[in-house]
Amino acid sequence: MSIEGNISDHQKTRIKDFIKQGIIIKQEMKDLGDSVKDLAKTIGEEVNVKPAVLNKALSIAFKGNEKAEEEREQFTDIEEILALAGII
Repeated sequence: MSIEGNISDHQKTRIKDFIKQGIIIKQEMKDLGDSVKDLAKTIGEEVNVKPAVLNKALSIAFKGNEKAEEEREQFTDIEEILALAGII
C-alpha cells in the first residue's frame, strides 16, 4: 500500500512536522520518566521504602480513587488467600 501518490505536498509537510514534533515529545516523556525513577530511588533510600512501592503508589494516585479501591480489593483478596494457605 502506497500513500505517497495520494497525498498533497501540504499533507506531506504535516506528516514530516508530526514526526519531528513526536520525536521531541517522546524524548521529553522519556526524560521525565527517568527523573521520576531517579526521584523514587532517592526518596526510597531516605525513607527505607523500595522505589517500586513508591512508583506503584504514584501510579495508583495518578489513576484516581477508583483505581485505588480496585488495588485495595485485590490486596485484600491476596491477604485472604495467603491467610488460608497459612502463609501469614
